[in-house]
Amino acid sequence: MQVRSSVNGHGGWFGLGVAVGIIAGGSILPLGGRSAAGLAVLSSAAAIGNPGAWILVPPCLGLLRATQAEAAFARRRVTRPLHIEGRFEVLSEEGRGVVIRAGRRRLLLRDPPPASGPGRGFRARIRADPVRATADPSAFRADRWARTRGIHGRARILGAATDSAPVPGFMASARRTAHGFRARARARFGAGRTDAGDLVTALLLGDRRGLDSSERTAFRRAGLAHVLALSGMHVGVLALGTGALLRALGLRGLPVLLAVLAFLTAFSFVTGARPPILRAATTSGLAATALAVGRRFPPVHAVGLAAGVLLLRDPSALGDVGFRLSFTAAGLLALAAARPARPRRHGLGRILAAGREAGALSAILTLGTLPEIASSFGVVSFLAPATNLLAGTPAAAALGWGGLAVLPLPGLGDVFAAAARLSAWALLGIARAASPLPGGDVGVPSLGPPAAMALLGLSAHLAAGRRPGRRATAILGGLGLAALLGRIPTDRLTILDVGQGSAYLIQGAGRAVLVDTGPPPFGDHAALAGRALAHRGSLDLDAVVITHGHADHVGGLADLLRAGTIEKLVAPGRAEAPPDAWLRLQALADSVSVPTALPSGPATGDLLEGRARVLSPWPTGRPPSGTPENEISLVTVWRPRTLPVAAVLTGDLGEIGEGALLSSEAATALEAPILLAGHHGSRHSTGPALLAAVRPSLALVSCGAGNPHGHPHPELLTRLHEQRCAVLRTDRDGTIAITATRRGFRVRWQRDFPGPRRPAAAFPLSGR
Repeated sequence: MQVRSSVNGHGGWFGLGVAVGIIAGGSILPLGGRSAAGLAVLSSAAAIGNPGAWILVPPCLGLLRATQAEAAFARRRVTRPLHIEGRFEVLSEEGRGVVIRAGRRRLLLRDPPPASGPGRGFRARIRADPVRATADPSAFRADRWARTRGIHGRARILGAATDSAPVPGFMASARRTAHGFRARARARFGAGRTDAGDLVTALLLGDRRGLDSSERTAFRRAGLAHVLALSGMHVGVLALGTGALLRALGLRGLPVLLAVLAFLTAFSFVTGARPPILRAATTSGLAATALAVGRRFPPVHAVGLAAGVLLLRDPSALGDVGFRLSFTAAGLLALAAARPARPRRHGLGRILAAGREAGALSAILTLGTLPEIASSFGVVSFLAPATNLLAGTPAAAALGWGGLAVLPLPGLGDVFAAAARLSAWALLGIARAASPLPGGDVGVPSLGPPAAMALLGLSAHLAAGRRPGRRATAILGGLGLAALLGRIPTDRLTILDVGQGSAYLIQGAGRAVLVDTGPPPFGDHAALAGRALAHRGSLDLDAVVITHGHADHVGGLADLLRAGTIEKLVAPGRAEAPPDAWLRLQALADSVSVPTALPSGPATGDLLEGRARVLSPWPTGRPPSGTPENEISLVTVWRPRTLPVAAVLTGDLGEIGEGALLSSEAATALEAPILLAGHHGSRHSTGPALLAAVRPSLALVSCGAGNPHGHPHPELLTRLHEQRCAVLRTDRDGTIAITATRRGFRVRWQRDFPGPRRPAAAFPLSGR
């Protein structure tokens, strides 16, 4: 009883403890399932003997669950192409595709056969492929998204699907029922025929397929994007409406509680059981249960217990930005709900006080979620505090009328649906009117851990209605100072993960130089290098060095030129006319008044007050006629203040270019502890002669996961192993940041959830 009372009284610590255990199991402690199980058993035994030791139980449970979930997912994840033939069940809709069950695997099928909704099955032969990472950590990661959805691979049908029929079983029948309910709701609201009908469908069911990009952009710029994502607001409005409707019918007590819990369960299932819905349903259920039995259950504890339960159910939810944002906002709201009651006012004073408190709470939520939004999306809307006040009433009305419209009420369904569309039309009008205003789409660089913790701590104190005491002020001040010190200019080299391409950022003296710009944009997405720069707050560039003219090195240049963030270009000299693609980029640079510097000799000059030096492998700066494009690559040398030479970046140089470089005067000053392998790790680059001249301790390889060229090649890796070189690769390790220190270098890399299975490393490079 004492242990249970302690957990009930510290629900927030329970959820935090489980999260800490999951993080530890995924990125720090290299423990197996047996070790984690042993820790969980020992901590439980300690808590039984000493109730004060219960705090050890949540992190050990989280650690155990994380190791189990990761091992299960690793066994089922598709790592190579597979051909599977048999009967497959459709589990759920996912965008314009469906998730199917193939044995014990869940696969995303992009082009499902007709009449194959959830709860139905079909017979076919499919090809299953891995879900690859195709972007840098600041952009969308397909593999991370699939991990949080529990999807083990992607699939496509080979030939034609046959024998489509309902799948027997209770769960399959429930899926068909939920699918039919969603289809009837869409038809009732007129989804696909009116903007307001599509918006009601998005609000009530989370189905945003009918909203076009302009409408989504308007909501994002207005600070109302969370309204389109099912969250606690939606569940709360519908649950309160259900309870009020039942009480109006004369029901009280336990029947109302059971009905609300049944509604929450059904709504979670119909809308796909996403983390924000599960969080809201769980906390609402706990609060309703406590109210029915006459017990006080603080909202903060309910939020913490819900977080712990959901993370134990699915540890990968910790990698879902929706989960993190939902619980951050819910925790702040729970703190605000626990404030002491203020004296009541009457008349106009009451209305003004309510509006002032609502505006202050909206501003606190914006401040508290700012670190997560900046890290995940890179942009924030500062219109949110005002627009949320205006949008609250029409959003709640659209949800309420929409909930009534789907009930089996003869003769009233169409009336309620019309009222829901009218409310949605007003909500859409607010978003469209606010989106052009300044402050609606402000780029915000990713904040470091100290700044994020300081903002979150400040938001928690403000939400609780307390002024920070001396201890809290000291902690917040220390975190703010750490964040400020983290912004002091440092000498840093960052190898950006841009897939199969190259982009390297050199920072120093408060400025930056970008070497190559990665591959071109795809679809309606901006180039990866530009997004990575925006994510890091390095938008203004002293120069962009283009090693040579291939698309995987210059594809992102056009976006940067149009953004007006480049002062000058440095490009290689040529004996022949440049390719047409380079001529178009040169014309664009001329149109925006960005000058281009061409080498007139082996050294083209120093950048960043000498921290970056650009070399040509050819004595005159111009290669002989007929030289392949790769062999004209410029070489960049990183020279931080603490060392004469720290790193050598050779572009796509091969045997010819490396020979020319080693025979030039620059060869006498190439010895460096860090070397970027040429041509993404090709077998014909980074030869023995170059390795002997540089003598690196750390080799970096910039290449894409699963690239068709086999980079990095085993021959190169063998040469590096013989050189006794540590190797970091963007396809495996993500973005790599190297910071110069007085004693050498600090090396960090950023990987996907669950992260590297080792502490963040610092290679002992002497800097000889």
